Amino acid sequence: MARLLDLLRWIGPRTVAMVLSLAALELGLYHLGDYGKWIVQEQSARYGWRMLPNQRGWSRDFDVREQTNDRGFRDDRDWGSAPLEDGGSWFSQILPAAPVEEDADLLRIATVGNSMTYGTSVPVGSTWPRVLETLIAEEFVRRGDPRGVRVMNFATQGYTFEQMARIYEDEIRPWAVDLLIWPTIAADTRPMRPATDDVDYDFRRTVIRTATYDMLREQVIDHWLPPAGRGGPERTPRQVKTEFRQRLRPALELAVRGAAPLPTSGDGEERAQLLAAIDAGLARAFERTPLDRLVREVWTELTRPDLIEQARSLGLDLASEAWPALESSLTLELWEPLDSAQKRTPFAPAQQFLWDPRGARLFRIARELQAPGGQLAVLLLPNMHLTLTAEAPSPAVYWQPWSASDPVAQLGSTSLIDAVDAFREPMAELAEVLRARGFVEGDGGQDLIGDDYPFVDQSLFLLRDTGHYNVAGHRRLAEVVFARLLASGALEPAD
Repeated sequence: MARLLDLLRWIGPRTVAMVLSLAALELGLYHLGDYGKWIVQEQSARYGWRMLPNQRGWSRDFDVREQTNDRGFRDDRDWGSAPLEDGGSWFSQILPAAPVEEDADLLRIATVGNSMTYGTSVPVGSTWPRVLETLIAEEFVRRGDPRGVRVMNFATQGYTFEQMARIYEDEIRPWAVDLLIWPTIAADTRPMRPATDDVDYDFRRTVIRTATYDMLREQVIDHWLPPAGRGGPERTPRQVKTEFRQRLRPALELAVRGAAPLPTSGDGEERAQLLAAIDAGLARAFERTPLDRLVREVWTELTRPDLIEQARSLGLDLASEAWPALESSLTLELWEPLDSAQKRTPFAPAQQFLWDPRGARLFRIARELQAPGGQLAVLLLPNMHLTLTAEAPSPAVYWQPWSASDPVAQLGSTSLIDAVDAFREPMAELAEVLRARGFVEGDGGQDLIGDDYPFVDQSLFLLRDTGHYNVAGHRRLAEVVFARLLASGALEPAD
């Protein structure tokens, strides 16, 4: 006891009182204020945001327990290290290497995605990637196939196409997967929001997990601190153009020359000439174009046929290389109108310039996967609008520049899975009710399905969040994907 008193005297009563007060505040905010209970994310210049690894928390509506694994993705299982991991991935930089799973008889499937694949408000075991894994495992047992199967869900809530592509490049590529499933909706083509890394300091990841930080973030940080990407409250068009150009030029140079400096002869001289031609096009675009059309005009200059051909002669796919550089260089002032327009009218002809580079990127990823024998499956996700409106355009038509009418014929092992029709039939009677009565408007203006609506049990979407699937919807989607993979021979053993 005497030693304890001596320790308290050495620490000081004020320090002890402060520590106890902070502990009481933390417990009070957690138990009484519902702070600190969600899965924590950190800001990232590369990805926009990333979930921290090894967390247990609640979904945003506090209705489902959620968990992240040792790589920071939603799963109650750890995956270990990827067979081709070289230490450069985000995961390998934060945790020591785990044992590599070297089972040659394991079918590895990965999926990217947003909240519709993450499984908002659905238990992890009921998400469509996990159900798909179960269906494949049962099929292997049924036919005596000795292989196992692992479906790794790399989806993160809110991600757009560019963020998914970066997850593929950094996290999925080292796994050398047998199959990559790429779920997509029209909104995925929105550009990625400009972001910066969180300011680093000692014990940062511990601090941002606390209920106290969660309260400060919600009540202070998000209200009073300016978002990333905006240099000031009001900037002139010239200032925005200047920052955009200062970001874009080095990003394009890196895309053209690669990691090494350009030599002065041979291939390096030709790449320097390509950069000079790009610079001339950029100068024209920045000089003559108003801010509201600048991004589209810059992209037009970067994809001029002469530049595309010049790049192709150097082995460069400029259409797929230049867009990530452009998107990474956007300021918030340029991003906001692009994001808003794509949300309102994703299929308008003016938005085609956002679809084309995504198609080129998918084509490149498909070829990359095929080289060692892998496959790509592009999954067109149903949403409530497509389910209710038979004449609504499907994203399938906007992938035609790279996939043609039958992507299997063009890319061989690539498949395009359109799951929209599979959602219409089970919801046919409820759909008629919704067309006649409309949705119930939620407190935030969102569309809800009334509990008292006839045939409400047919819904494959959450009644309180029609932008996401319920357990039955995830099951239905998994069945559609499984049936297509089975019919296409994608589940057959490699020769």
